Amino acid sequence: MSNTNENLAFAFASEPQANRNYLFFAEKAEAEGQERITRLFRAAAEAGKIPATRVVTIIHEGYYRKTSAIYKKLQSWINTNSLEVCGQAEEVYLTDINKTNGEQRIEIRLPVYISDISGR
Repeated sequence: MSNTNENLAFAFASEPQANRNYLFFAEKAEAEGQERITRLFRAAAEAGKIPATRVVTIIHEGYYRKTSAIYKKLQSWINTNSLEVCGQAEEVYLTDINKTNGEQRIEIRLPVYISDISGR
């Protein structure tokens, strides 16, 4: 097994443990009457339930109407690297969206997952 696969397996195995630790600490804080600390640990436990997401990202510099070519390049790269899109694209405008000359700087993000973990 490669280091990357080992690290991935370790990360997935460790994540549920962190949630249980936070809940344990919340119970201890509650028993000590530490309401704010209790809420903090419970919030951390709840946040740990949000799954991490891998994204493919690229920054487009130019006219917005030319982003379709960028999406095609991203899809090609995703296919080549045994990934699959698993959600909606997100566009983050790094320049003023109201620029009148049409030039934009946009970060395009596509959530992905590994479609073939063995790398074949």
